[in-house]
Amino acid sequence: MAQHRKLNFSVTPKTHGMETHVVAQMRQFAGGLAKLIEHWVEHYHQIGHGYDMHWINQPNEERKAVIRSNREFTFSHPEVVKRRDRIFNNIKRKTSAAVVAAAEERKRLKTERRAGYVD
Repeated sequence: MAQHRKLNFSVTPKTHGMETHVVAQMRQFAGGLAKLIEHWVEHYHQIGHGYDMHWINQPNEERKAVIRSNREFTFSHPEVVKRRDRIFNNIKRKTSAAVVAAAEERKRLKTERRAGYVD
């Protein structure tokens, strides 16, 4: 990491994590690095891209940050989450048995593949 900084490379969250936390996490989790998946990072990148596209016409970056912060705060509030869940759970969608069966089969295969990689 010293060379990384010496070359004036930016220290990303990933490199910070590798430098500061990886040894402790490898000791803490059975399986070491195999358990340190990054799905949450990719998911958050997708969420961030969605925000960027949603407010692409807002020229003020500070205003965009305030809007995003307010929305994240609002949508993480327990009462809002509960109400949204109630609304979305009450939506009745007609899904054919074939579509449900195909989705369950894809999910089963995905779970099997993941189990094969982790073992």
